[in-house]
Amino acid sequence: MNKDNERREFLKKAGAVFTFGMFASSFAAVINSCEQDEVLPAPDPETYDIDLTPFPMLANPGGFTKTNITLKNGSKVNLIIHRIDINNFVVLESICRHMGCEVILPSSANEDILCPCHNVKYDLKTGNITVKPISDPVPNLIKFKVFAYDQAKNVLKVVI
Repeated sequence: MNKDNERREFLKKAGAVFTFGMFASSFAAVINSCEQDEVLPAPDPETYDIDLTPFPMLANPGGFTKTNITLKNGSKVNLIIHRIDINNFVVLESICRHMGCEVILPSSANEDILCPCHNVKYDLKTGNITVKPISDPVPNLIKFKVFAYDQAKNVLKVVI
């Protein structure tokens, strides 16, 4: 073998080793980045006071209404508040999580909430689906924890 051929073979092997080294180091970086997925912590639930005075329809059991509250981060949450009895309330988010539509309140407490986007109906007391005429997966409405009701102040404490 002459010197030109030896040199050519050496350069081929050196290039292959260099290419493999670059690939291996890049591949390791990609694998490590996949293993270090960031998981953001869930925000801590916060308690909000909702003054029920502006809602005369909530004065008696069976009454319900829509409202919204502004969270501490500045975003708004649309709510349905339903008075079950003297001291018990249900608070649901009034946005359907399937398509993001604002749901429609029923005309009475014995009827269901309706999502106008796909005609799914939800129970007013639980937020659970009662009628689902579509095959898409549809989650229940979000039900918030009612922490306490101060009858003297007419204030509902809700955990959101």
